[in-house]
Amino acid sequence: MNFNITTIIFSFLFILSFNGVLSINSNAPLTRYQIWIANDLSNALFLHCWSKSNDLGTHFINYGDGFHWHFRENLWQSTKYKCEFVWNTKTITFNVFDRGLSGKCRGRGDICYWLVTENGFYFANYLNPFPSDLKFMYSW
Repeated sequence: MNFNITTIIFSFLFILSFNGVLSINSNAPLTRYQIWIANDLSNALFLHCWSKSNDLGTHFINYGDGFHWHFRENLWQSTKYKCEFVWNTKTITFNVFDRGLSGKCRGRGDICYWLVTENGFYFANYLNPFPSDLKFMYSW
């Protein structure tokens, strides 16, 4: 058989499109996500966040301040960011971004917004959400 290169490339791309590799969807690996963590505690919050390939270091966030970063999810859509939060004598560690949250972060700018309060952690998918849009996720 004598196939020219154009036919081979077109066939390859056609097959990939049926497998969803080239489809553009709401959880495409090229999506640029933003993680925002806001401190609504009465005093400073200690924070350490990391992924398998990126340690964001430790930060002290004063009341009313925040910390944020952005990234693109890996090709396998297995990116996870975990944070350890320390406030007074309380400590908790959980994923602030993973595959389960990626769809929930879709919204105004692909944002995962976390508000840290004295009773726990609230989540929304855009910056400065209305109180009614914050979903309670974790207790201290």
